[in-house]
Amino acid sequence: MTDTQNILQVLTFSAPMLVSFFCCLLMLFAHRKNQKHTKPKEVLLVIAVYLCSVFFWLSMVFYVALPVAFAYVQSFTYLSMLFSQVIIYHIAFLLTTTQKNERFSFVHYLIPLLIAGTLFIWSFFVPFDIQLSIVMNRSVVPEGYEAYTALFTSKPLVFFLYNIICSCLCLFRIRNYRKTVINYSADEHRSSLRWFYVLCILTLGTLPVTILFFLLGSDAFMQSALTFMTLILTILQDVILCYNLFAINYIIISPNDEEVESSNEKQTGLSRNVIEQYFREEKPYLNPELKITDLIVVLNTNRTYLSAFINQEYGMNFRRFINYWRLKEYEELGFESKGTHFAGKERAFKAGFSDYRGYVRAKKEYDKNPVSFK
Repeated sequence: MTDTQNILQVLTFSAPMLVSFFCCLLMLFAHRKNQKHTKPKEVLLVIAVYLCSVFFWLSMVFYVALPVAFAYVQSFTYLSMLFSQVIIYHIAFLLTTTQKNERFSFVHYLIPLLIAGTLFIWSFFVPFDIQLSIVMNRSVVPEGYEAYTALFTSKPLVFFLYNIICSCLCLFRIRNYRKTVINYSADEHRSSLRWFYVLCILTLGTLPVTILFFLLGSDAFMQSALTFMTLILTILQDVILCYNLFAINYIIISPNDEEVESSNEKQTGLSRNVIEQYFREEKPYLNPELKITDLIVVLNTNRTYLSAFINQEYGMNFRRFINYWRLKEYEELGFESKGTHFAGKERAFKAGFSDYRGYVRAKKEYDKNPVSFK
């Protein structure tokens, strides 16, 4: 490989490293700005993801420009690769927790530590020139070090497996979360976690690239356009995660809500008339961030009972129930405009939707399965 190619590759690998570092700084700034809405644990996990990414891409720079340095840090490179996947799943776990007794299993962290730790300790018993020869030419297996070489070069395969496992775990939790949040929050935009679906898809999109790394070999892979594809996917992941966490595009179902409800064991006097009169007079649905727990005190009930009441009496979940009132408000605002220009987006905001797309989705759902009650 020529010096020019080396320089280009160093610059290429520096791009995602700088993006990750910049995202890390943004998350620190976001936490200082919104300390009431962001929890230290979540912020630390996100920062850890970006630090793992920074270290990984820095090690790739070493791989191209300073193979000796890469040979020294390769066990930590292994750890950063696996930890980044586990931490993403840990973040998804925190965002989608719906029950008070849910706890994240730190076995997910223990396995990468054991793998990378084994490689790290084993390296003390392998001559450094052997380690360097594996870095410089992976196709040649030093005689007597076949097992060590297999572990040393297993990074893409293990990353491939962790990529699939952690992405599937994330998707599974998001699916279950979405079933619960529709009876908890009326803010469809922030609680949908669609962006996390995109994040998982991008992560899974790196799988074919990992396979081709095996087929082509490291040198051929580094010189191909596939390297740029990997970098673009990685940068997109960093940006999507940073933007949505910075913008707080998520809603955490707080298990502590159950403690708030404990004083309202049994509801007294809850009826359709009580609910509908309250909604007509107070219009709580105009709050785009409305949660079912915002209603339990004024209606003298608890979350479980109110959710079940809406489902049984109106045949819909809490989110759709709120959107029904917002759609009514949207139509009334149109009548009140009396022919003057009143943009649809402005009406959607005034009706309680967090954005115009929320109105469009609610309208499509209503048109597909209309409901009506007085």
